[in-house]
Amino acid sequence: MLKRFVLLILLSNMLVLGVAQDTSDLTTFSPRTARFTFDYPSEWVTEEENGLIALADAETSIALELDDTLTSGQFKILLAYLGPAQRQTAGLNGTTPDEIIAEVVAGSNITLSNDEPRRYEFNRRLSVRADFSTDNADGAVWVMQMDNDVVMLLQVFTASGELPQIEGELIELLRSVRLTDITAQLYRIENLERPLQFTAQESRLVFNYPEGWTVSEPDNRSALLQSDNVQIRVQFFEYTELSRQGIPIDDPLATLASQQSRSASNDVFGRLNQVSINGEDYPYSRVLSDEFVGLSLGRDFRIGFLWVTLVVTEGPVTEDYGALAWSLLLTTTFQSDPIDLTERVTMPQHQFEFFHPADWLIREVSPSSYLLGTSEAMIDNEPDSLQFTDDAQLIVQYVTATEYGIARSGTSNALEVLQKFIDSASDLTTYDTPNLITVGNFEFAQVDFENPSYSGTALLSPMADGGAVWIQLRTPPNRLGEYEPVALAIARGTRIVTAVAGNEDSSLDEAVFDALGVQPTAIPTPTRRPDAPPDLDDVVQDVVATPVPVTVRELDFILPVIESSYITNISELSINYPAGWLVQETVPISDNPPLYENGIRIANNANLLLTSVDSINEGDVEILVQAMTYAEMDARGLRGDTLFERIQSLVNAFPSGTFDAPLQFLINGELMVLVTSSTPTRQTLTIYRELNDQIQTSAQLIINPAELELWLPTAIAVLQSTQVGGP
Repeated sequence: MLKRFVLLILLSNMLVLGVAQDTSDLTTFSPRTARFTFDYPSEWVTEEENGLIALADAETSIALELDDTLTSGQFKILLAYLGPAQRQTAGLNGTTPDEIIAEVVAGSNITLSNDEPRRYEFNRRLSVRADFSTDNADGAVWVMQMDNDVVMLLQVFTASGELPQIEGELIELLRSVRLTDITAQLYRIENLERPLQFTAQESRLVFNYPEGWTVSEPDNRSALLQSDNVQIRVQFFEYTELSRQGIPIDDPLATLASQQSRSASNDVFGRLNQVSINGEDYPYSRVLSDEFVGLSLGRDFRIGFLWVTLVVTEGPVTEDYGALAWSLLLTTTFQSDPIDLTERVTMPQHQFEFFHPADWLIREVSPSSYLLGTSEAMIDNEPDSLQFTDDAQLIVQYVTATEYGIARSGTSNALEVLQKFIDSASDLTTYDTPNLITVGNFEFAQVDFENPSYSGTALLSPMADGGAVWIQLRTPPNRLGEYEPVALAIARGTRIVTAVAGNEDSSLDEAVFDALGVQPTAIPTPTRRPDAPPDLDDVVQDVVATPVPVTVRELDFILPVIESSYITNISELSINYPAGWLVQETVPISDNPPLYENGIRIANNANLLLTSVDSINEGDVEILVQAMTYAEMDARGLRGDTLFERIQSLVNAFPSGTFDAPLQFLINGELMVLVTSSTPTRQTLTIYRELNDQIQTSAQLIINPAELELWLPTAIAVLQSTQVGGP
């Protein structure tokens, strides 16, 4: 690394050392993550990290810094590819080599020589060079203009007086720089016309593709695009499935390597590489055989892995084909089948609960276990009849700490406990090898099994109180995949709960929160800010909250993933919201509205956005997100030194009885204030959080009175995603 050199800010992870072994005069650099190649003398050594390349005369010189004393023959070179995004990150705003040279020098402690920067032309690319000297070394900075608004930045320092000795090699190196084929294809993605959208019926994959291609779904996890002599297969694999098969899921490169090695045509895949795009690594390799050529591309995709394979049977992989394959990899989305867990089951003696779909029947077998099924026969415990039906059966059982302790005797983890269950099972059942899988925030020991009458899977996970949960699913033979998402969804929602301490001052049903560690803790009464503005009684009368001691309760929720995003057209307010919901901006009431007059309204039913309704049906929900600066609140007399006091001030501004008293909670570690208002046909809960020391945001949740618990985590997740002015 070079101290105070601008390339330092591009370094993040530990460098991976690679020593050139080629005995020829020149070696071609083959990147791991860089987006360019070049030629260099074979006796040099290289290091690479995230596109930054270091070269030196020997391994011992790689660690040199600019203020080190170099001995004769030592040198070090840093070479980087800088697109507009990388230059912005590095604080380089210039667009020409001369401007960038000036910025590099201004941001360092080097002093240029008195000579004017020299100008070169390599393969019709302008390159500007500026030399410098320090007490310990001589050096130079080169900036070479590439296509697509990219520059190559080269920095070198040598022992004093020895820069001319490697000047020829540096010129030849710059002359040989070229973008990789993958990088050239990536540049073409933005210009690719993709007028048609494919929404899968089976695979749940959604993507855009060019007119003239045909799309089919060979199975429930892949889509196939075809045009003349070209095929592109888009495949999605859930990580739960891959983990069960022993495929690594923590590193996309290893995941793609494993998938390729398991392919029937594993010998056609070339050496794996990675390219970094917007900070995310994407593995890829070439496909090459006597009959076809192509590309194999991979992507870490939230809950699974996306694999795109391009095969061309006649001719080369053109830039258009490569750009389309990369575009499919980068833009494809996946629609998970929703599993609505609307019914709640509580085992009070264990403080344990789980949720299940409303269309599954349920029967209590014991105070510690429940039997669920898709028909009456299934909850009558007749699993052998599964081979003649389309039904499924599921067992949810809480294993007490004592029982789990006995089961764990002589073992150290859930996987070994699960193996004990397997060892004691019927001889008619065949079990696969148990695995550890992650479901939500829990790690489960999991095993699939087969019986002459049914297929099944079993999940076992220790709980926070020392007990464990056992979930077992049985389906007709070979139909486990149809019902497994239900079992995994139930497993994701299992939890130990503790009753919330009563609060006589609140009409909010506190059993909704199912909190852990909720003993109220006093918050000290804050002192008033000396610089607080005076009350504006002529604007809003008598609404300043009186400082009072306030309790806070700690709550923990498992929040849903909400990845769709929206930014308002009028202000800089933005949110994430659940996929499939509808979005509408609220209408401001002035030409130059403050933040609070502009908001984002989201709902899962279009009727809630188009009309004002007096009642909310079960299953429907509306959330209004707004932001208000403290300056705006002050101007309206809504004062206070804390978020709670300001919200109390806001409540006081409305007629008595309009809202319930505000409550303060520490939700997933963040302080929030909740205010409720309800009628027999609809309930409103407004959640406030402080975005920063100038702005507070709110999410107003409007739901059917019976469904506050169901939608509260979604409202919290939406509110926590709120931003004003960008990330």
